Amino acid sequence: RFTVPRSATGYEALLYVEHRPARWLTVYAQGRHETREIGTDVSDPNGSVVGGLTSETRQTLRLHGSYVANRALRLRARAELARYQEAGFDDSYGSLVFQDVRWQTARWLRLDGRLTFFRTDGFDARLYQFESDATGVLSNVLLSGRGTRAYLLATVEPAEGVRFQAKLAQTRFEDRFTVGSGLDEVEGSQVRDLTLQLQVRF
Repeated sequence: RFTVPRSATGYEALLYVEHRPARWLTVYAQGRHETREIGTDVSDPNGSVVGGLTSETRQTLRLHGSYVANRALRLRARAELARYQEAGFDDSYGSLVFQDVRWQTARWLRLDGRLTFFRTDGFDARLYQFESDATGVLSNVLLSGRGTRAYLLATVEPAEGVRFQAKLAQTRFEDRFTVGSGLDEVEGSQVRDLTLQLQVRF
C-alpha cells in the first residue's frame, strides 16, 4: 500500500446487531476493530534511518436508531465513539452525535435535515457520516476537530419527470481559524456548501 515500505499484515472484525421491536422502530449497534501495519522510520544498528513497520489500531462503536412516526415524518439519531492507537503514542479519541429529520410535507416536496456535534483529539480519531444529497451524489463527510455540522436538503418535484434539489450545509469549528489548505483554504472557523441540481426526464 501507499506509504508502506514492504508487505504488511492486518485484520478487521465487525459485529452488527439489529433489533426491530415494531414496524416503525429500528435500532442497531455496530462495533468495528481494525489493526494493521503502517510505515515508519526506524534506525538500524549503524544509526541509519530505514523504512520500517509499526502497528495501528482503530476501533469504533455505533448506536443508531430510526423512528418512522408516520408517512410524513421520519427521525434518526446516532451516537458514535472512536479510539485510535499507535505504538509509542498516546491513544486518541473521537465522538459524534447527530439528529436526522425527514419531512415529506407534500407529494411534491421533501425536506431532509441533520444537526451533528463532533469532537476528536485529532485527524487519526476522525469520524465519517453519510449524508442525504442530490441524486447521483455520494456524500461521505469526514469530521475531525471540534464543532458542529448542519445541512438542509430540499427536493421538489413540481411535475412528472422534473426534479429540483437544493442542499445548504455548514460546518462550524471551535478549534481553528482557517478551514482547509492551499487553494481550498477558507478564512474563518466555518465553511458553507451549496448544491443545486435540476433533472428533467424526457
